Amino acid sequence: MFFLQYKTSFKNLSRAPLFWAALAVVVFAAVYGALEGTYYDDNQPQFILDYETYIQQYINICVPKVMVYSMPFFTVVTTALLLSRDYGDGFYEIEKAGGVRPVSYFFGRMAALITVDFVVVTVACYLSFYLYYFTRGGVAELTVPQMLADSLIRMMRLIIFISMPCILMYIGLTYFTGSLFKRSYAGSVVGLGYLVITFAAISVLHIRARQTVFGKFYFDYLLPLPEKIRFYLHNYDTKWFEGTIKSYGVTAQEAIISVAILVTVAVVYFSLSYILVRRREI
Repeated sequence: MFFLQYKTSFKNLSRAPLFWAALAVVVFAAVYGALEGTYYDDNQPQFILDYETYIQQYINICVPKVMVYSMPFFTVVTTALLLSRDYGDGFYEIEKAGGVRPVSYFFGRMAALITVDFVVVTVACYLSFYLYYFTRGGVAELTVPQMLADSLIRMMRLIIFISMPCILMYIGLTYFTGSLFKRSYAGSVVGLGYLVITFAAISVLHIRARQTVFGKFYFDYLLPLPEKIRFYLHNYDTKWFEGTIKSYGVTAQEAIISVAILVTVAVVYFSLSYILVRRREI
């Protein structure tokens, strides 16, 4: 039953035009971010991509262009689409009548959402990074096979430890809110609302907020993409790593805590959502 719900959720998502529209937003953000660049001169003919700049582009391209805004948007939309089947079409009642257990129903759908989001963010990040890399002529210090081997590990590290906790949190928040109010649009409003708050915090309030104790704690640990883990991984496994973490004042323990907080919040949302699904049995 779990795998049946897993496959059914994929079908439900792929048949929704809004799914493809949200996917187009992510692809556009990935391509636009790569072509726009991150330095004032990296679109100029004389620009040379050196190894240090190449390392920095993993964070500079994929975090602000894909992970912070477009990927959470996609996550909220896909979660709301499945919720609309739950409460708008009475899909749960139909499945329950067919003997589907709540545990199979809920976790099959969650697994499908996580799989889709993981695949999309992975493709988008690699697409954006490789497009940037090849349109800037590559790095003299690396052959293409060396770059591909390096990027496979370095990018996946960012996806797993920076993007996936954020995705899990947005799935949990959206699904829980939609289940609580029994309306998919409630989940999407709260999910997208939190995305807007995040945008405002990063783009408008960042410098001023970090001057307060709570503001600094929020950006370090509670932001959907916490700065502690981002700073820690910025130059990870390079000769600049020690200098970077000293400059930003971040330790491995703090980076782990920042990820653990997000994952814990996501687990709480998932647990509450499952309880609400179980209550529909009553």
